[in-house]
Amino acid sequence: MLSRKRPELLDAGFTNLRAQIDREETFKEMKAAGMTGHWLPHADQFNYQIIVVVDGNVVPDRLPTQMNGNSAIVKQLTERIEHWYSSLRHGENIILVKSDISDLEETLERELKNASRLARIAKNGKLLVQKVLSQRAVDCYWAELLEVYSSFLERPVAPPEDKNAFCNL
Repeated sequence: MLSRKRPELLDAGFTNLRAQIDREETFKEMKAAGMTGHWLPHADQFNYQIIVVVDGNVVPDRLPTQMNGNSAIVKQLTERIEHWYSSLRHGENIILVKSDISDLEETLERELKNASRLARIAKNGKLLVQKVLSQRAVDCYWAELLEVYSSFLERPVAPPEDKNAFCNL
């Protein structure tokens, strides 16, 4: 709705519906209401200073890819989280808005006035993703998760002897 109201501020629209019971009919209604847009490849999205990422039915799996680009990310606060979300810092590596995105317009207006801040947030976001989602970091996360999970088993599984060296990031 903000994109319809302020197209100079936000270019956004639904490109697909995945979990709707009556997908085709719902999408036709959304198209008639002007709520749809064309799909934009990630490389083209990176031409924008800001990419707005909102949840769908699940966490946005595109978030790491988008953070790995050259755009600052605006993301809504949510109860849906990935294991690495605790590393997100508002104003440092991401820009957070309220879960109902009621402050999106104000946030975009304010943030677009400071290109150097946006560039810094984009760079820090990219560095964060490369650190916390590297193959080594993900392997470590899984090793620790499985170790905790194994404590619930009748016959716990012992971690490898070199686990500490493996997970020492």
